[in-house]
Amino acid sequence: MKLAPLLVLAGVLAADPARAFDSVVVFNEIHYHPVAGQQEFIELRNLQGVDVNLDGWSLSGVGDYTFPAGTIIPGHGYLVLGNIPGAAGAFTGNLDNTGETLRLRNRNRRIMDELSYDDANNWPEGADGSGFTLARRRADASSGPQAWTASWQPGGTPGETNVNPGTTVERTLIPAASSWKYTTAAPPTSWATPTFDDSTWAQGLAAFASGPPLAPTLTVTADLVERFRASTIPSVADGGVVSTWEDEALNDGINHSASAGATTPTLRLQATPSGRAVVRFDGNDELRTSASPGIAPTSGFCYWMVLKANATPLSGLVSNASGSYLLDRQSSTTGSALFSLKAVGGGFGLQKRYDSGLGLGGPVSASPISQTAFQIVALRRNRSTSRFELWINGTLEASEVDSGANLTPPAINIARYVSGTTTGLNGDIAELLLYRSELSAADFSAVGAYLETEYGLDTAFPGTFPATTLATAAPTTYFRRAFHYPGTPTLSSLRLDRTVADGAAFYLNGVELQRDNLPPGPLSPDTLALSPQNPPA
Repeated sequence: MKLAPLLVLAGVLAADPARAFDSVVVFNEIHYHPVAGQQEFIELRNLQGVDVNLDGWSLSGVGDYTFPAGTIIPGHGYLVLGNIPGAAGAFTGNLDNTGETLRLRNRNRRIMDELSYDDANNWPEGADGSGFTLARRRADASSGPQAWTASWQPGGTPGETNVNPGTTVERTLIPAASSWKYTTAAPPTSWATPTFDDSTWAQGLAAFASGPPLAPTLTVTADLVERFRASTIPSVADGGVVSTWEDEALNDGINHSASAGATTPTLRLQATPSGRAVVRFDGNDELRTSASPGIAPTSGFCYWMVLKANATPLSGLVSNASGSYLLDRQSSTTGSALFSLKAVGGGFGLQKRYDSGLGLGGPVSASPISQTAFQIVALRRNRSTSRFELWINGTLEASEVDSGANLTPPAINIARYVSGTTTGLNGDIAELLLYRSELSAADFSAVGAYLETEYGLDTAFPGTFPATTLATAAPTTYFRRAFHYPGTPTLSSLRLDRTVADGAAFYLNGVELQRDNLPPGPLSPDTLALSPQNPPA
């Protein structure tokens, strides 16, 4: 498999550890007292490096506004509301010129951020009727008038950073899943210049690849304590009974293999988009482990599942035992500790309870449990941010503040409630992973990328599953992508983030910037890479 060059210019904005409420998305800039010719607006900012689904979130203080389905705020990105160009929607009512309280709530009515601005009491005077906006000083969730200033230019900077021109800003110019022009025919020497006519070239989405697909590999195994894969269940035919699901993560010294209960799930071959097998449950089937995962009471941890429902799950609440469970604690577990996944309001509900018996409940996803597509669900206790997180297909959809109290995850019961015979998943599970750490951002992304590629899914994770297949006959493919940079080039620097196999040269406006794994000197369509690059790097 040959992966074509993928060109991405990416930036990371660091966030202060301070948090107000459960601040994943915060108020970042508001224009509450514009002058003639200007319009009011409210700008939100995503403090995380991943997309956040705002479906069902609401804004109060200027007339209630509910974000429509499909509203996504990109990682470290912005979303603007108001009657201005580029706004995602228009709020009703008017911002009070003398001050008021704005609240941002998620779909469970939890306050994600709150801003009580004023035109006195040490709030920036420059934002009150002068034509300048009220803007955050830094990309964090700090509160109070000291966290805000007047914008550095009239009308503010809706949809862009608040900082002044003297501050370094990083921005993504070409997203990873972008459309490119390409050809395998040798082009004229002017092909890399801005004025070259590429209208006859083909067009496709990255990533590009040729040849047989690479076998995806799970590389993050250091803290892996349980792993169940349907595709490695031995000696079971299509439709056959799965009485035991073997645990493949044995480096922790414990075998967590799961055994069927009174009713037994079956194996279904070639069930995922990539042709992988699944374990199929009918709503009362279950597979139970008996040994604790070995996760310490104050440790971070991650649970991952690749699954699809085959019937509408029975919805319950995160505060009780009602509804269909997709994952629960094993029935012989004593004590209060709880960490489960269940159906709530048609979506995924993370249900937790501390060892002390306190804190019952948890966040609920904005996305529904799908009956048509497999989904990657991640449940995470993230100790570095002091919260429980619920991720769907690579997007952080809901979270809840973690008090830090002891929570010792018990042995798990796969696809059914701890008791009862009709309170489970009617659906398919392809893989289940348990980690005894929250994982770094890079490792978290790598696990998601593996699952996406292994099961042929299209998610927000940076998987290597090719979006566009190239012809295998030609040794070289040429790519072009135009972009506009609004800044001053002489005051800027460029960074190339790319995934390549086997070699590539990069040009900007006809000038070569860099080459990877290629020999020096002139390049031709027959120039070969210095060595094979497998896997892509």
